[in-house]
Amino acid sequence: MARDYAPRSAPRRPPVRKKSGGGVPGWIWGLLGLSVGLAVAAMVYIKRPPEPMPNRRESPAPSATVKPSVTPDKPAPRAFTFYELLPNQEVVVPDGAVPESQAPAAPAQYLIQVASYRNPQDADRQKASLALLGLEARVETVTIDGRETYYRVRLGPVTGLDAAQQMVSQLDQNGIESLVVKVR
Repeated sequence: MARDYAPRSAPRRPPVRKKSGGGVPGWIWGLLGLSVGLAVAAMVYIKRPPEPMPNRRESPAPSATVKPSVTPDKPAPRAFTFYELLPNQEVVVPDGAVPESQAPAAPAQYLIQVASYRNPQDADRQKASLALLGLEARVETVTIDGRETYYRVRLGPVTGLDAAQQMVSQLDQNGIESLVVKVR
């Protein structure tokens, strides 16, 4: 008969588990890592080279032997685009902006902007409150830069600056701020 020459071991016991209370908690490690990161960032910020002052030019000391050269100043060509954009924009007219001597011959048309909202329900609510005052308002939808949509609550158009200012004073009496816009 065959014999097993392997040594016999003691009966197997389950491995002993460590208690979890003996190590360092994870939040301490997180706090330690955060503080080390902040310390490194602070050292980098402190040790960086100073930046020169922008547009700082040192002028040489004037000498008696060197004559400054005279060159005619040529105006730089205008690269502004507001000359093209300005006629298409609205003009806000502040209170009492038009003196009597410069009043236009033909009465102009004005709009009174009461509010501008991003939510159409808020604009309709404002329009309804103006209807309770006896004023007929409309809501205009305006998209700016193809991304943001605004809903403007406006009254008018009204002919003449006096009529527009009377409407603004009526709105002010009811606690509503407004803006007069000249129609082009």
